[in-house]
Amino acid sequence: MKYLFLFVLFIIAGYFALQELKPKPLPPPPPPPPILSKLNTIKPLLSPQDEQRIAQSVNDTNEKVRWQALKLLVNGKSSLALPLLFKHLEHDPSISLRVKILGLLSQYKSNNDVLTHVLAALKDYNPDIRLAALQTLDDMSAYSAAPNITALLSDGSGPVRQKALDVLNDLQKKRQKEIDAACAEWKKEMQERQAQAAQSGNPLAPAPPAPEECAAPLNH
Repeated sequence: MKYLFLFVLFIIAGYFALQELKPKPLPPPPPPPPILSKLNTIKPLLSPQDEQRIAQSVNDTNEKVRWQALKLLVNGKSSLALPLLFKHLEHDPSISLRVKILGLLSQYKSNNDVLTHVLAALKDYNPDIRLAALQTLDDMSAYSAAPNITALLSDGSGPVRQKALDVLNDLQKKRQKEIDAACAEWKKEMQERQAQAAQSGNPLAPAPPAPEECAAPLNH
């Protein structure tokens, strides 16, 4: 009886050992992140055909209709938006609409075509357009436009001359802020390098190039 019991116990133990040795099934793949799942279900509001119909409204005789159509194309990130903005910036009969278009163009900060058209607006016959173009360049942080803006310091319109100075001041502040941040980063890196060199006893490696404003000796 004792041996029978041991035999049964051996069989049971062998069974459980085989169960442990069996390859376990792979776990199911994790579900996609909720945000991606949600994005996959969101469809664009406007089809290409809808955008074409809206583009036709940009030629409406009513200025408000033209403006809303342009805004809708911009908000929908349509590829039709910029060409139509450029066209109406140059040729629309409404000065107020052209001013609004310059405001829309300020969203395209790194677009060279936009910059080209805004710079061209600096030479427009209407001072309101020149003023709006100056503001757009300021909003775009268009540092490269500084010579074009400086040229307006001799403009025939007093408000345009004043606006040119205001924009140059704003751009100078923005650029100086960038320089100060770069200088602070460089000084921080140099201090860390000096601390590491002092701790290790090794000579300080050559310093990285620094902006001219950061060339003053570091405080020890």
